[in-house]
Amino acid sequence: MIALTSRRGTSARTATHAGSASGAIVGDSSPGVTAVAAKIFGMGALFLLVGQKLLATFAPSRRPVALALGFAVLGGISLLPIAGAIVWSAASIAAVGIAFLSRFGAPRFRLALPA
Repeated sequence: MIALTSRRGTSARTATHAGSASGAIVGDSSPGVTAVAAKIFGMGALFLLVGQKLLATFAPSRRPVALALGFAVLGGISLLPIAGAIVWSAASIAAVGIAFLSRFGAPRFRLALPA
């Protein structure tokens, strides 16, 4: 844990990871805000994954196209009368799990920062 202090020496707050949005933004919020953030981040990751699988490329320059394609495919499936709601609900549940398992995209290792 890294303590962040102001210039006058008073402790401002403690972040779980240096440069991580999960500790600095989401972890300090209410559970409702955390759940909404998890769904947004998770759905974005799911859209990207579906688009990359359909394009058969993981090149960083193709990420916007893959994101749009994944959104179009899952959004189109969600418009189906009965199966669409089931697929979208399952995708939403998976998306929240994706966000929490990846710790909102935080790296899996900790860096030792000089004191």
